[in-house]
This record gives sequence, structure tokens and C-alpha cells, in this order.
Amino acid sequence: MSNLEFLRSLSNHKGISGYEDSLNELIISHFEKYADEITTDKLGNIIALKKGCSTDKDPDKDRVKILIAAHMDEIGLMVKDIEENGFLRFTNVGGIDPRTILGQEVIVHGKKELFGVIGAKPPHLQEPEEQKKAIKMEDMTIDIGLPYEKVKELVSIGDPITIKRQLIELKNDRYAGKALDDRAGVVSIYECIKEL
Repeated sequence: MSNLEFLRSLSNHKGISGYEDSLNELIISHFEKYADEITTDKLGNIIALKKGCSTDKDPDKDRVKILIAAHMDEIGLMVKDIEENGFLRFTNVGGIDPRTILGQEVIVHGKKELFGVIGAKPPHLQEPEEQKKAIKMEDMTIDIGLPYEKVKELVSIGDPITIKRQLIELKNDRYAGKALDDRAGVVSIYECIKEL
């Protein structure tokens, strides 16, 4: 798998803060080919150790140790309430700019994955003063197209929600996608450990 394919796989994978352990298997399967040891801790961190070598014969001499770190989580949303019409109220997990999510497709990770869309009061129903203001996150809902009773069966308060995006290729060898702010860092570490 090329680094681009690895990045695409990481970017397209779900893993909001607190739920990123689903990425462990994917990352470990790549790193285990090149690391001398791989462990995970109770917080879900992956520690890949690559032992160095030295020409210095003095066993008491301190060896240089280098840490290269990246995070693998992504910003996302979380269900905070279910309205009587079946719409979901949500809160952010991480730093999300509310101006960027209206109209976004999402995946609600309840008892099964449910696709939805973020909406708000449409402009033709807003008062003139409302139309002049940015829509706040607390005024947005997610519609998954199900009635209240069915939503209650499949979705619970606290269920994670991810933005539904795929990695896309731009011009000039540039890419855009979700969670690139440091899943690209994971790929960079992978490339470093391969070269060591």
C-alpha cells in the first residue's frame, strides 16, 4: 500500500476524540513491518519502537532517544438529545467552526451507522433579523429520516457522529479530506520508521 493509499484509508476511517481506537488495527498493521516493538497503553496510544544502533562501544554512554508524535483522532460531533420529530441535537467534540457544518452529510454511529444531514431553520421561515446572523450550532439538528420511535431504538445520547467526507485530490499533488491535521503526521512517522 502506498503512502497515499494509507493516508486515504486513515482519512476515510472514523475516529473522533475518545473513539479513535478503531484506527489501532489499521495503524499497527502498517507499523509492525518496520518497528522492533509495538505496544498500546490504556488511553489507546500506539507506541512503536525502532531500536537504533551505535558504533560507540561504551555501554555507560547515554544513547540519544528521539520521540516523533502525531495524533490520530478527528473532530466530530456527539448526540446530546433526540427531539420528538426524530431530529438529533448535537454538540461538538473538538474545535468545529459551526459555519462549516450546515448542510454537511454525517454518519451517526449508533447501534448501526445511520446517514444524516445537518440542517437548521430554512431562510424562508426565518425572521429578517435571524437572516442577518450566523446560525449557531445549538440551532442546528441532524435529520436521519426516521421517526422518533425508531431513532430511540437505534441512537443513544452520547453516540459519536462523524462528518461524511472522502479524501479528494486537488491540483498540483494536493489533497483535501477529514482528519488530515495529523493523520498525515501518522503517515509521516510511518515513512520515517521505514527509513530508519
